[in-house]
Amino acid sequence: MATPPTFTWNASGGTVSSAGLFTAPATAGADSVSAKSGSITASANVTVTVPSPSPAPTPGGLKDPVLASLVQKLDADGSLGRGDMIQILTSVGAGGTVSATDLAT
Repeated sequence: MATPPTFTWNASGGTVSSAGLFTAPATAGADSVSAKSGSITASANVTVTVPSPSPAPTPGGLKDPVLASLVQKLDADGSLGRGDMIQILTSVGAGGTVSATDLAT
C-alpha cells in the first residue's frame, strides 16, 4: 500500500492508544475494542480479570526463606560465583533430602 490506512480506535472500558494498544481498566468485566478505517469496522470482545494477590515474596523471589536469606547474603557483592553456588547447594542438601519448596526454588 502506498498510503497505509488510518484507524480510529474505541473501547467500551479501558483505553486504546492511537497505535491500537489496549490498556485494560482496573476492574474485572467484559469490554469491547473496535477499530474503524473508512467504512470498515471490526471489533473484539475482551474479558478483563483481576489477579488474586500473591503472598509477599521473599528476597530474590525464592520460596524458601532460609535459602532466600543465604542467597541475599552471598549476592551482597552483586555476583554469585562458583563458591557461592557450592555453598547454596550444600545448604539445600544439608538435611539429607531436598524439600519440594527447595526444588521449586
